[in-house]
Amino acid sequence: MGCPQIPELDYAQLSKIIHEDAGERNIPINGAIDITSSCNLRCVHCYIRDTDCGQELSFKEICEIFDQIADAGCLWLCITGGEPLIRPDFRDIYSYAKRKGFLITLFTNGTLLTPSLADFLADEPPFVIDISLYGVTEGTYEKVTGVRGSYRRCMNGIELALERRLPLKLKTIIMTLNANEFHDMRRYAKNLGVPFRHDALINPRIDGSLEPTRYRLTPEEIVSLELEDPELADEISKVYIELYGIRGKREKLYNCGAGRGMFHITSDGKLNICTIASEPGYDLRTGNFNTGFYDVFPEVLKKMRTRVSECQSCAAANMCGQCPAWAELENGDPEAKIEFLCQTARLRVDAFVKRNNLIFK
Repeated sequence: MGCPQIPELDYAQLSKIIHEDAGERNIPINGAIDITSSCNLRCVHCYIRDTDCGQELSFKEICEIFDQIADAGCLWLCITGGEPLIRPDFRDIYSYAKRKGFLITLFTNGTLLTPSLADFLADEPPFVIDISLYGVTEGTYEKVTGVRGSYRRCMNGIELALERRLPLKLKTIIMTLNANEFHDMRRYAKNLGVPFRHDALINPRIDGSLEPTRYRLTPEEIVSLELEDPELADEISKVYIELYGIRGKREKLYNCGAGRGMFHITSDGKLNICTIASEPGYDLRTGNFNTGFYDVFPEVLKKMRTRVSECQSCAAANMCGQCPAWAELENGDPEAKIEFLCQTARLRVDAFVKRNNLIFK
């Protein structure tokens, strides 16, 4: 029986309160760690390659990092890669993270999930197990992954997660190779009764290669796909209407949440403000987390723009995804506008915002 003096909150409300408070107090509440850069798939759009990172952190080094980020206040932790299940000591790493009290999101392609591993995760469930889905047919899926047999292994992994009642979510990257199955993937997830999300904004690889961008849809194709399903269009509209029109001075280079209450650690122990940022690249093998987060991060985040940009006053800035780290990869200039993102945002404004009688300036 509930206490009438204590308000009931759902998870979304509680998470919002915690994140806002942590943001104000600059607590690293949300983190991600690549426990490997290796993967058993060769996805065409992948932003990382095995050779992109140096020597992987050892189990002992990962545990020491978990100790440090737990002491610093991290609560939500994403364990990712590469493909995290490829590490022989994955179970040891995962169990140690569980003992530290993290709410773990596990990013995986699902192809290495076995009955034994599924049982292990069922005994110590993650907060979320997030499996990437690249198509609902073998031909489409394997055009993306480049590995024969990977589709059936992914389907098997999804089935095992469902059978063990793991907290499963599915996601996809929409690209030229699988756009024709996008709505089928959404229906597949809906029929399974699991959440599904998509992203069509493919960035260059972190080594600077533009190869993944070859598989982008055009901005027109992206918005057209999102409009085809009325239910999806309504969902997207709600998000963009909230984001549209929020302006600020935007004199600083970094205006997103990167490095503010969140962080990313590479498989060789470099601490960065986000997944694709190359700086600060603070080495946790020779330093400690608090120094990197509280002393080094602020030096990066206080960087100012050196020239005026139209992005600074754009009403669609918060729904655009313009990013200095991305701009550096794509244009070799962190202050340069990313035309692909700009065009996509403007078309989304026309499609999802203007119809609600808001004016785009």
